[in-house]
Amino acid sequence: MKKTLISFILITTMLLLHTSVMYSQENTNTTENLSLTLDEAVEYAFENSSRIARVNLGLENARLIRSQARSAVRKLDDMRDNPKYIEMGRTPTTIDVRNAELQEKAAELAIEETILRIELEKERLAENVTQAYYGAILAKENLNIQKDYLNNIEEQYAIAKLKADIGTGSKSELLFAESALEEAKVDLKNAENALKQSKLLLKNLMGMDLDKELSITTNFTKLTFEIEDLDAAIEEAYKTRLDMINATNQYELAKEDFDITARKYPSNTYVHRLEKNNVIMVELNFEDTKTSVAFDIKNAHLAVENAERNILKFQQNIERAEEILRIEQVSYEASMNTLLDVNTANNQLLSAQLGLSRALHDFNIAVMEFERAITLGEPSM
Repeated sequence: MKKTLISFILITTMLLLHTSVMYSQENTNTTENLSLTLDEAVEYAFENSSRIARVNLGLENARLIRSQARSAVRKLDDMRDNPKYIEMGRTPTTIDVRNAELQEKAAELAIEETILRIELEKERLAENVTQAYYGAILAKENLNIQKDYLNNIEEQYAIAKLKADIGTGSKSELLFAESALEEAKVDLKNAENALKQSKLLLKNLMGMDLDKELSITTNFTKLTFEIEDLDAAIEEAYKTRLDMINATNQYELAKEDFDITARKYPSNTYVHRLEKNNVIMVELNFEDTKTSVAFDIKNAHLAVENAERNILKFQQNIERAEEILRIEQVSYEASMNTLLDVNTANNQLLSAQLGLSRALHDFNIAVMEFERAITLGEPSM
């Protein structure tokens, strides 16, 4: 009786420990796994990125510089109206006041550009995360394709083995089937690692713990793309891109600075001529930036068109490859061709499926690059 009681206690204790361990593991798995859509991944990156924090500090500094410039303007105004400075002959000149006001205006423009830079940094981060997320979707889709391919190869192997067993197939065909099967297994393992690598890149960009499990929940679908007027898109980019805004601001400031210089220095002085050349240089940069913007948008639009044609091409290739594989499989089962013919057809279908997967990925990236060409842009330093 005593032994029975002890045994009961031991069993009960082991069950409780096992339940505790299982509960602990379940909690750990819940904590370590994170399922995110594309939009959720971008928001996660915004909340955990130091890149956004740095540009926010840049905005704070720009506002401090503006306050400093405003203080300088007020001080000059006070000196100009103060009898004490008038009596001492130390009142600021019109040029002095104008220079201070120009510095204040430059500070205002710097704030506007910094605010745009914050949006630029967010869009750039969103672009990087989106590209990485699409890469993970592509790797996930390719993994599924490799699984289907392995299933087809396993079926080929089963048929080859059956034919070899009953004497209607050759030993060499069975060895060929075994070789193809081993290659398909290796390719599947490589596809699994490719998915892991793509997730590592995504987690790194998001500022996420690399050891935490991440599930990709957004499906691999083709983005919508419609553009009615390419010239209108270019005109829109002239108004929204940071590099264009920066070039415009630099041009306006250079003209105002030259206006101040021209009032103070005659046209035959070195200072006047240097400032005039500076305006010409800034104007050339302005025109170059406009050309660069138009080039980016037109080039991105052509990339979208190419990617869309590739999608149609691979869709048609898949239809043909599926029919060819069906014919070759029927022929092989009837001993009218070889396993090599079936394997070749299988590889053609695999190539077409992977091609379509890549084409969809490239199209989505091309659409994103086109949108980026309109809204983003790096100012020349």
